[in-house]
Amino acid sequence: MSLANVTSPYRIRSYVRRQGRVTSGQREALDRLWSKYGLECSENVDGSPIGLDGRPIILEIGFGNGESLVQMASKHPDFQYLGVDVYVSGVGHLMLMLERRGIQNVKIFLDDALNILEHRIADGTLTGINLFFPDPWPKRKHHKRRLVTPCFAELIAKKLKKKGLFHVATDWKHYADQIDLVIGKSGYFTDVSKECGFKHLLRDRPQTKFERRGEQVGHQVWNSMFEVKELS
Repeated sequence: MSLANVTSPYRIRSYVRRQGRVTSGQREALDRLWSKYGLECSENVDGSPIGLDGRPIILEIGFGNGESLVQMASKHPDFQYLGVDVYVSGVGHLMLMLERRGIQNVKIFLDDALNILEHRIADGTLTGINLFFPDPWPKRKHHKRRLVTPCFAELIAKKLKKKGLFHVATDWKHYADQIDLVIGKSGYFTDVSKECGFKHLLRDRPQTKFERRGEQVGHQVWNSMFEVKELS
């Protein structure tokens, strides 16, 4: 299999850019801290520039308020974390948490993750990709908006290093089944979800506020872990 000619199939957005409330503190954080934590959409990531100093890079797609990203980065300073989200309020909130806790190993893109993956991240750069609770688009007519598609599987396989991991969590059973099917049928990954023991820090996923709320009303969470194959 070859990943040399991945093309851009993404014309339908997997998210809706809602106009959430941005607090004065979040706006101030963006103005004051962007130069420290933010990455411009014109910058490229290949593992060495823009402050990514050679440590293994973990990408989190859609980090929300940044809670899980902060916890992982704090616990694993030997890794560099790269967060991508489209919501200004979440980016501002994350920056405030990073500053408050003195965390230095996080960089942020305020943009569509697919655009960043396609155009700003070099092939074979990422050690891992985290996708926690993506929008499930539960109505059948909206399933085409779901992020995890055959083209997405091909794209992330191209961006991951050899033996790199894709960790996805959702509380929608139908989406979990679809993800397992799509990733499995892609031919680029091995499902390592059921291996005994946690061999990699990507399995050490903090429980999010969103997840805790779901558990309180009986929601089950499905986690899947896929390792990219060595492709010829």
